[in-house]
Amino acid sequence: MDRKLFQHVSRWTNGLADRHRYVNASVRWKSWHLLNLGTVDGCEGECRVYRKAGAGEKMLYTDHPEVHYKLSSGDGWELYNLSTDPGEEKNLAQAHPDVVQRMTVSYDEWWEKVRPLMINE
Repeated sequence: MDRKLFQHVSRWTNGLADRHRYVNASVRWKSWHLLNLGTVDGCEGECRVYRKAGAGEKMLYTDHPEVHYKLSSGDGWELYNLSTDPGEEKNLAQAHPDVVQRMTVSYDEWWEKVRPLMINE
């Protein structure tokens, strides 16, 4: 079967939904996991918590913010092959731009369908 699983987990300040399109987003397809974890400047929602964790500030409920609030490298999408790298240690985005492109197009199509239904706005 050729299905994809899309995930987008974020809360944002009113009016900033579209700027969060790729924040805390991921796509699973076959053995591939495409993800983008980060923040949006000016957002005081969940992004503020991620910025604090990234700065090494003490978090309320964890002593390991690097685990709970992992941020991407800042280069956009990261791609991992879970069959050979279940710990997501080696980013393969540059080695497989065709896979990144295919999964990004699918994600964008999904976003356009679900965006009008989002209740944060």
